[in-house]
Amino acid sequence: MKIIDAIFCEDIRFELNNKLSLMGLYSDQIIFQANGSAAAEIQWPIATTLALLLRFKIEKNEKHPDQFKFAYLIENSPLINIGGQINMDKNQSTISIALLTPQLPLKPGSLGFSIQLLEGSESVFSYENKAAIEIATN
Repeated sequence: MKIIDAIFCEDIRFELNNKLSLMGLYSDQIIFQANGSAAAEIQWPIATTLALLLRFKIEKNEKHPDQFKFAYLIENSPLINIGGQINMDKNQSTISIALLTPQLPLKPGSLGFSIQLLEGSESVFSYENKAAIEIATN
């Protein structure tokens, strides 16, 4: 199994016919605008809605996970933990996990994540990116 996408955006909308719409895609930075002339005027942390789409490719004869454990990391420290079920047809070869986190307290630095996919209590895949996107000011 491998991760094929990790896309940060402002919102993920669930559409008809099993489609997802991603709104406000970020590149490698989330930049907050200072109201005045100095970035020091920003009061950190800033509660922000952040969405992340994760997609995984399952190879033939690999186990199909039925749950996940996810954590956001800010400067390598845990920020929030999320867990959930994975409902998929056993004939599918791609897993999509859409995470929407309202009021995520962000501050300048590297925002990363870790994810573990499980079948029952057995881990079938894990991945960590400690610096997936940078939080910055203009």
